Amino acid sequence: MILPWSHDDPARAYDHVVRLVWGFWQGMERCPNGVPYYLQHQVWKPEHDPRGLGGDQLSMALSSWSLLHGYLGDPGVVANMRTIADHWLANGMTGGTAPGRTCRSRTTRRSTPAATTATWWRARASSSRTRRGLRAELVDLHKITDDPRYLEQRSGSPTRSRAT
Repeated sequence: MILPWSHDDPARAYDHVVRLVWGFWQGMERCPNGVPYYLQHQVWKPEHDPRGLGGDQLSMALSSWSLLHGYLGDPGVVANMRTIADHWLANGMTGGTAPGRTCRSRTTRRSTPAATTATWWRARASSSRTRRGLRAELVDLHKITDDPRYLEQRSGSPTRSRAT
């Protein structure tokens, strides 16, 4: 059995941990190029982990933040969801150019060229599994924000929800 560590009441302990995670995410640093660290790295480490994003990482973040928004009702969660979705749409779905990843890694101590980062984004966007997952999250984000941009984006197939 897992016992709550921050409070005897499990509900208060859960709430405390959820808020700690959200606080960590909100306070996460930006890379020198101005892009939030979590939009360019799959693992947070103080010395900057050299690995890029993994698979459906941003789709899963949007899914989690949708639940977090329902729990907290914090408009900052929606703002962060928009940041994630807008970055993906600008750099992954539409073939835009991504800023070069300039967080220093402890192994290479140099920046990843913008062309390499843009190529990675296009490769990730070409994965049908990634596109499907992201499209579903964009539809959910549209329902929260009523922003039509999240339904209008296309990458080989429509992101609009189908009427039955």
